[in-house]
Amino acid sequence: DNNTLDKSKEITSIPWTGEWLQPEQLDILSHRGIPKIIGLLGSSGAGKTTYLAMLYSLLFNGRSIRDWSFAGSYTLNGWELQAKTLQVHENGSVRNPDATPSNKDFYSLYHLSLRKNDYLNDILFADTSGEVFSRWADNVNDPAAENARWVYENANAFLLFVDCDAIILKRGKAIREIVQLGEQVRSRLRNRPVVIVWSKADLANQMRENIVQAIKRNLSDAFPEALSFEISNYSKSDSDDLCHINNSSVVETM
Repeated sequence: DNNTLDKSKEITSIPWTGEWLQPEQLDILSHRGIPKIIGLLGSSGAGKTTYLAMLYSLLFNGRSIRDWSFAGSYTLNGWELQAKTLQVHENGSVRNPDATPSNKDFYSLYHLSLRKNDYLNDILFADTSGEVFSRWADNVNDPAAENARWVYENANAFLLFVDCDAIILKRGKAIREIVQLGEQVRSRLRNRPVVIVWSKADLANQMRENIVQAIKRNLSDAFPEALSFEISNYSKSDSDDLCHINNSSVVETM
């Protein structure tokens, strides 16, 4: 009948491939409400994409987010690609996902649908190149930072990544980069929540205490209500809080 034909047309014209969504594709979610967009902010190599790979791996292996259960995703191929890239080698080293392209037109919106009783909650994680966000932090009107501007303007909440490894290597330069990014995020925040994510925290004991305290003071001044978590993609045991608990706890605060 005509209804069957109409449904068949809808199925054959599905506007997605299972990879990352683009801003112009978000209307596929509009039939069941407005999705919550979480912007991932941080310098290049800060662990934003790796965090998403670890989060998906935890969900895939049965970990839940509070009392929400996984209910599907329009971007399963995108999630799977990053999760497969995240590998632990025999010598204990970890291979992380490839760097996010720094092209200003590149968007990678990862969709996650969670269910509680009969209610669906659609979440989009907006992952953008750290190089682009560094440009944006230096000049919000930089023509090469268009996707960073879109994330900042459209996100409902932010995860601000602080790279412990970069702090060890860069010291004072790391402080300046984090403070500059934090100031730009604060400038037009409009009461949107921010969570501070200390990535690669398995290296935290190698950071100089005076540098850590300086960063914490600046971030506390900029975001006095922000929660803070230490995370890692390297698990020392099955009960490793940094890896198995804190990675999912970050999302539970959103």
